[in-house]
Amino acid sequence: MAKTFSVRLEIEEIALGTVLRKLHDMPGVAKLDLDFGEGGKGPGKEKLQQAAAELNGSPEEAILKALANGPMKSRDLINATGMKDHRVYYAIGKLGLKRNAEGLYQVTALSAPDVQRGPNGRAAPGSGPALLRLALGSGPLPVAELKSILRGHGMSPKSLSGVMDRAKRDNLIKKVGEGYTLTAKAKANGEAHG
Repeated sequence: MAKTFSVRLEIEEIALGTVLRKLHDMPGVAKLDLDFGEGGKGPGKEKLQQAAAELNGSPEEAILKALANGPMKSRDLINATGMKDHRVYYAIGKLGLKRNAEGLYQVTALSAPDVQRGPNGRAAPGSGPALLRLALGSGPLPVAELKSILRGHGMSPKSLSGVMDRAKRDNLIKKVGEGYTLTAKAKANGEAHG
């Protein structure tokens, strides 16, 4: 194998999926390591601790505190928190955590922000499409997982339906198999309008 060189990249969150796809397709890229803070071991640790403190004694706080020590399997989370299985799975779902390729749960610096709300309590214009773009930025997702992620960040079922309908109408997302992906138009524009 030819000699390789390490290169460090810092990528804006919104462009991560696009950049990773391009790197994957480039000849000469021998290895790609991603550092998202590994569940609080890296730069995301302070953010993770702050999020746990804001949950103040809830099951979600216990999960975040356990994950501050690094990625864990669900059985390890059950053992670490002392909670019953169903409470751990409920908290995992409420936090919007997904298993990585190794079957581990982790909190990353890429966690999408919650829907921003105005003084009247309604979602701020553009926040739904921004969440949709972030959710699909790293590749296609099954419908149920996509909806779960968006609901987990404060999007109501009615808003979710409207955002997805407009994104389909505007040719920003398309159906692939059992899920959705961003279209070339959405990737080129860099934004999903709502």
